[in-house]
Amino acid sequence: MLQITNIVNQHLSGVTWWRQILLFCTVFWLITIVCSVPEGQGFESITLDQVLEDFGVFLMFLGIWCGLYAHFQRDISIGALLLLFGAALIQEELNLFNYAYQLVNLVFGREIGSDERQRGDVILLAAVAVTLLLRVANPKFRSLFRIHVTLFLWFYTCFLLWVHYLFPYELQQELLSQRLEYQNEFISTYPGRFDYLCQTGPLICFSWVGDVAPEELAQDEGIQDQIMRHADIDMNASSFIGVVPIDEGTVFRGVDAQQKYLVTYYKNHTLNRVVIDDLFPVRAAAVVTRPLLIFSTAFGMVWFFGGLLVVMMHQSRPRKVINQKFTDIPDSGAWAPQ
Repeated sequence: MLQITNIVNQHLSGVTWWRQILLFCTVFWLITIVCSVPEGQGFESITLDQVLEDFGVFLMFLGIWCGLYAHFQRDISIGALLLLFGAALIQEELNLFNYAYQLVNLVFGREIGSDERQRGDVILLAAVAVTLLLRVANPKFRSLFRIHVTLFLWFYTCFLLWVHYLFPYELQQELLSQRLEYQNEFISTYPGRFDYLCQTGPLICFSWVGDVAPEELAQDEGIQDQIMRHADIDMNASSFIGVVPIDEGTVFRGVDAQQKYLVTYYKNHTLNRVVIDDLFPVRAAAVVTRPLLIFSTAFGMVWFFGGLLVVMMHQSRPRKVINQKFTDIPDSGAWAPQ
């Protein structure tokens, strides 16, 4: 690894430090765009959201590997950055640490669910960030590169936690709540309006009289539960967010917008209605995803690549000063052998 790093550094030794960072940033974005192409499709199928999402994932993994590297090296070079980026891509592609976490749990007989799908990466990130922070407290360990990586890991992680709480949870939940309130009002309306909106809108509607529900609803446990709860109620409307169950074994997949749907059940004596909306959760997710990705990408560009720019500038200064000092020595023959 050191040999490859030295070879790359030798080839780029004539390139100024700011051009090296610009070159690395360009390579980072190009590889991100290539990796964002859906499997089996062409470049025309790339979406901006996917590119920005992959950028954030690659940047986080690169930050982790830079943190590991900082434990052993005080400074960073463009060659080392390229190798660390390669390691980050391999980690993301093979999902090594998450599968290691799964294997450890299987050895101890503990079953893990989809909510733990990224636990291995999270544990590694926490270990690197905490150990770096402890070591940076020692003045002998400090260097500008080590301080930069430590601050980036902590600030970027805290920033991601904040925006993921603000956008997917707070904002998206508010959008879904408003939509469920609308469905509560719409499902209890008079028959003419109900039939018209069901025929013209992107909704799946069911209406029946009596206790026997349509066969299409028999598979949905959430709807069946609502029907049973309303058995002794003359009139009521209730809404909830349903989730499509996933196959066993997909440990590293969580609940996304494609698995969610909005359900409203209404009962008026013998009249029963069910309205299902599986498109609005996708639209709501799209509304909150773009701002989240833009904010996190801008933050990463400024904090990581902007910080690297400062680090490389700082690392280049001592060499320039030394070279200048030797250049300024007059050729007076004082060093010639007598």
